[in-house]
Amino acid sequence: MAFSDQIAGITSLSIGTTPTNDEVSQFLVDGTRDVVNRIISIRPSEIMKFTVSEHDANDSGIVVQGQIVGVVREHDSTTILRPCSPMDSQNRYEATDSTSLHYRSKYNPGFYELNGRVFTVPASASGNNDSIVTHISYATNTTHASTGIQDFPNEYQHLVVLYASSQSMLAYIANIDTELPSDISLPVTPTAPSLSASSITFNETTTYVPPALSLSGFPSITWTFPSAPVAPALSDNSVGSLGTVPTYAKPTSVPDISGIDTFVTADDPEMADVIRGKAGIQINQYQADIQNELNEFNKENVAYQSTVQKALQDAQLSQTDDSQKLQKFSAEVQDYSAQVGKVVSGNQAEITEWQTESALLLQKFTAEMSNSLNQFNQTQAEYQGELQRVIQEAQLVSGDDAQKLQKYSAEVQTYSADTQSKLGDYSAKVQKLNTKYQWAQGRYIALRQEYNDAFGLLAPPQQQKRG
Repeated sequence: MAFSDQIAGITSLSIGTTPTNDEVSQFLVDGTRDVVNRIISIRPSEIMKFTVSEHDANDSGIVVQGQIVGVVREHDSTTILRPCSPMDSQNRYEATDSTSLHYRSKYNPGFYELNGRVFTVPASASGNNDSIVTHISYATNTTHASTGIQDFPNEYQHLVVLYASSQSMLAYIANIDTELPSDISLPVTPTAPSLSASSITFNETTTYVPPALSLSGFPSITWTFPSAPVAPALSDNSVGSLGTVPTYAKPTSVPDISGIDTFVTADDPEMADVIRGKAGIQINQYQADIQNELNEFNKENVAYQSTVQKALQDAQLSQTDDSQKLQKFSAEVQDYSAQVGKVVSGNQAEITEWQTESALLLQKFTAEMSNSLNQFNQTQAEYQGELQRVIQEAQLVSGDDAQKLQKYSAEVQTYSADTQSKLGDYSAKVQKLNTKYQWAQGRYIALRQEYNDAFGLLAPPQQQKRG
């Protein structure tokens, strides 16, 4: 079903007149942006539902509509994607200089924004070196005749329709004051006849003076929201290279003790003692080599442990820095949400003030019109009474004057009847428009409340503070 048909069903308005089809199309585009901003502020984890990823293969830059979620660059392959960290656009030339501290290679690319476009360093190029930008998409091609919204989850489309429905009611309310009837065109007051000199002069007349109705124009509503905060780029918190683990090299020594048995068997104890002394020296040297190697291992192990502790400390410090970035980002999201709420509340306050003022002016106008009509009826009664008295007196003076006065009396009665009829018709029209205004106002408030309540249901439950 087309969006215009859905809105017509919700509002009971005739879409295409008030509001026009162009107005409804704009309401749908505005509603898409408002829903996306509200959802990601309430549920940041669902941001990927509203994103698109675009490729740039010739360094022409990618136009982004909203918040950038992530940027990667291919590294000579579509399967090797290097994450790009944000950088200042002023350093875009320094980043291409390999001797600069700002240098970015294919292994640690960066991205920057310039003139509404996103570029990478190194620049995107052909040969599987595209830059890929993932960002929030606000559909701008949605019209009143559309049945869906591009790159937008179906589960939230009803919220866009609710937004457009409430805005359509506002457009309808703003148009009501143009339907008020123009000033009343009353019949010409009959002219009193010229009576003979002998008759009694009667120059009294009565007219109805209608009150003036002047409603203020519908307030100018703007929906200018701040830019959504950009999620921080977090560092790789893995522990870096720890160097080479020290190893213990076991010394080798093979004492020559086989000759001892040989000389003992040959009854040559002197040579056996010589061999025994030589073997003892070799064993002592072996023990010394073992101790020396152990000392060397302990020395290298102390240095290695120091390297390990330093690497762990660096990772912890990097993790702390990421924690601070996330805390800052969380504060920015809360501030962004508060600013969005401030804009919405401010506009709602202006609309409510205008509605209240217009309702009071209509009530005042109705009361003044009723009062003027009562005054007119009172003067008419007095006038008729005075006229009848004069007619009776004139009849005694002149038959001709009596006929003139009777004719004049009939003209006054006709004038009074016509005036009453036009006043009644005018009053009925004003009352009808007032009823229409009250209905439209109530419908708008209900739709806006339903729209806001939907986001309240999406918000995560707040944890109760322990006393």
